Formats: sequence, C-alpha cells, structure tokens
Amino acid sequence: LESFKVPFESNIFKDSNQEIATSTGISLNNSWVSTKPLSEAYISENMTVEMTMKIHELDENGNGGTVMSFSKDQTIGVTISDDQFNIRVDDVSYPTGINVQTGEWTTIAMDYNNVTGNVRLSYVNADGSLDSSVVNVGIGQDLIPARGNLVAGAWQTPPDQVSPSPPGSFIGDIDRMLVFDKPLSPAEIMLHSQTPVNGLIDGLTMGFNFGAAEGSIVPDFITGHEMSVSPEGASWVSTSPPYTQMKEPSI
Repeated sequence: LESFKVPFESNIFKDSNQEIATSTGISLNNSWVSTKPLSEAYISENMTVEMTMKIHELDENGNGGTVMSFSKDQTIGVTISDDQFNIRVDDVSYPTGINVQTGEWTTIAMDYNNVTGNVRLSYVNADGSLDSSVVNVGIGQDLIPARGNLVAGAWQTPPDQVSPSPPGSFIGDIDRMLVFDKPLSPAEIMLHSQTPVNGLIDGLTMGFNFGAAEGSIVPDFITGHEMSVSPEGASWVSTSPPYTQMKEPSI
C-alpha cells in the first residue's frame, strides 16, 4: 500500500474565491449509468477509468455494492465490502486495503494492464491524500475488450455466468467519469481531482461531465459517445466537487 499527500490548500490551481460553485451530476441509489458497447477506438492494452464521486452511505456491514464495472465475456470492476474497496473479476475479489470515505467528494481510478495482469487502484481522499494499491488478476485475460460495456453503480454478470452481484448497493453521486487509453501517474490523478477537465488532454478517449442536468442520456464531450441512465433510482443533482472551486489552468 502506498500513500502520499498533496494538501488542497497548497494546490497551485486553488481559487482564492471561497464562494461555493456547483455543477450537475447523477445521484444513484441501486441504479446505474452505462455506455453502449465500446469499439476498438476506445480500447487499449493499458486503460484507466477515473471517477469523481461522493458515496453517501454503506450498509450495516460496510458493503456498498459496485462502484464501476466493465463486462463482455468476463467482468472486472471495483466493489465495496467491509468498508474497503476491492478489485473483483467475475466472482473473485482482490482486497486493496483502501478505506472508503462517505459523505465526501473523492476521486477513484482503476488502471488495468492486460499484458501484466496488474490492476492499480488509486483513491484521492477528501483531505488531498492519495492511497494506491496494486493487485494481479492474471496475465493476458483481456478483461477490457472491444464491444464491452462500462457501467457505474452496478455489477454486470455475463449471460453464461451465475455469479452473484456484490453485497450492498452503490448509493452516492457521480460528477464525472473519464476513460484513458494509458496508465495515469499519481500526479495526473491528483491534478484531475482538483481541476476541471472539459476537453482533450493526453490519452483521454471519453469524458462525461453529466452537464445535461436532464433526460436519460449523458453525452461524451470528446467524441459524442453516449451513456444511458437507469430509468429507476437515478436522478440529476447539484454537485460541488473540489474542481468546481478552481479556475481551469491556462497553458
């Protein structure tokens, strides 16, 4: 387990204006948002999915269902049990030792390397610290192939499997999801957690800011690929993650 801290107050992009700015996001309660099947254009041997979220609550056993999952013939995802995050592949869970924060805006990133089988989970806590853990799920399993779906808030079980969903339900808000065709460094994840991302940056293939604030479709601001919103248990909400308090950096 690795950990380091970059205090929010010391960030060079911190806006001195203390007025609380807001954006829009999706609130999920036993519900989901899902991409359509992704083409080869979005897939690489080393991918990262990053999400900014506020988990409202876990159940009495510390279970919180599924944060995100990607599935075609197999499913890989991030789940919550015993107050900690796990990497799960089908019905096998790999503990990360990273504790879940509730009631606070945090950023999580899952980096999968198909060649080595390593999955790195990085988690930016509300105080600006970053926890990181690496587990190995097996070499060359091709767990994020073309024509698979990326889902936030729910586990996906392939048609030929009967493995149960993780215990508990994801109850929380999502303000942003980003998909990269490369691994992200800790510094990049920290930067994303504290600054706006509204357009092209290196390696970004899909970006969802949930800016529509209405309807059942979420547009991708990079290519126009869409996510659909669960017809039940999902609602649009005002959100205020750290990067809404910052000015977008100029180059």
